[in-house]
Amino acid sequence: MWSLNKIVKAVVAVGLMLAPAACQAPFAFASSTPYAEGVNEVALNKLLHRADETHTDALVILKNGKLLGEWYFGKIDHPIPIMSMTKSISSLGTGRLIDIGKIKSLDQPVFEFYPEWNQGRKRFITVRQLLNHTSGIQSYRSAEEIYASPDFVKFALAAELSTNPGKHFFYNNKAINLLSGISQAASGNSLDQVVAQDIFAPLGISEYTWEKDKAGNPIAMADLSMRATDLAKVGQLIADDGVWDGRQVISKSWLQESFKSGQSFMPTCGLLWWLIPSTQRTVVHLPTAAEVKYYGLDPTLVPKLVALNQAIRHQEVSSPLLKQYLGRAGYAQWQNACGEGLTDYAVTQMGPIIGVSARGEMGQRLIVFPADKLVVVRLISEQSHKGDADDLPDLLELSRSLIAR
Repeated sequence: MWSLNKIVKAVVAVGLMLAPAACQAPFAFASSTPYAEGVNEVALNKLLHRADETHTDALVILKNGKLLGEWYFGKIDHPIPIMSMTKSISSLGTGRLIDIGKIKSLDQPVFEFYPEWNQGRKRFITVRQLLNHTSGIQSYRSAEEIYASPDFVKFALAAELSTNPGKHFFYNNKAINLLSGISQAASGNSLDQVVAQDIFAPLGISEYTWEKDKAGNPIAMADLSMRATDLAKVGQLIADDGVWDGRQVISKSWLQESFKSGQSFMPTCGLLWWLIPSTQRTVVHLPTAAEVKYYGLDPTLVPKLVALNQAIRHQEVSSPLLKQYLGRAGYAQWQNACGEGLTDYAVTQMGPIIGVSARGEMGQRLIVFPADKLVVVRLISEQSHKGDADDLPDLLELSRSLIAR
């Protein structure tokens, strides 16, 4: 069990992404105690224990803008790849471009940045549809084909459409990379430059790396590495409605738009942010006999899905949970079937939104409950991650318990 006083800190020198002149003096959150900030100390110790046993590299918790603790579990504090959480940072950068008028609106057609798209169904694709995963651009759940391409933006531009724009939800890595090209076309600055200058610099974030493809495009879908304390700053920015040190870094209106259901197909997904409802009941779609046959599903998956439906309460229908009930092979088969057209595999009934999160593979998380001013960041390195159990699938539930009434 990790006590509240067992905080192991270490600092490593890393290359700065910003020019020295742009760097500000290091910012440090004021420290406080769970008791002073109304946090359940028993719940906090349980969270620390779970973080430790799942080989977490970094855990940071803020409450009311104050640091309750940063824990590294005997490891070194350093920038860690945040996986698909990068998408949420890309969303903030896109929102900033809308705030300053470089992008006219969420509903601006993408062909206004890339005229070759002013034809066929592609002329109907909007910036909003890239952000809410309904562009219809053909893609696979694996990003292998994307990484094989030298230019991620051109690769997305050349893709065919698998569905009509706005008519189907598909978690689409390929489409997200277009945000990088749109930033360059709209403002003359790459997406990483926009984020660095307009979001990270005001927050004093300078120790990070953002990978680029061979053509020099920052990768909008992933490959940003950050320190947990810097991600906590992003979380605090969100908790404070986009204000940092008296400055409106990102508009409140953009955050409000980002943190509501981005489309009707997957209501817990906003604009590259995941929504946390006060109550949630998720029902996994049970395929008909005809669908089982058409999609080549193993019929033994159906009773497993029935068991999953009975088990779900307030949990996210996450990859680890699906793998637990379906098995690895069954999970892969189910994901492929969903990608091919077995839509609405998880229908969610939910109450009012009380929080948001950025999520990445291996259990990378930034969780924010704005009304309670609670921010939780959990990161794990590839070297530390030993298996699906290390995704810490109960992190959301554990985080909610910190402020349980």
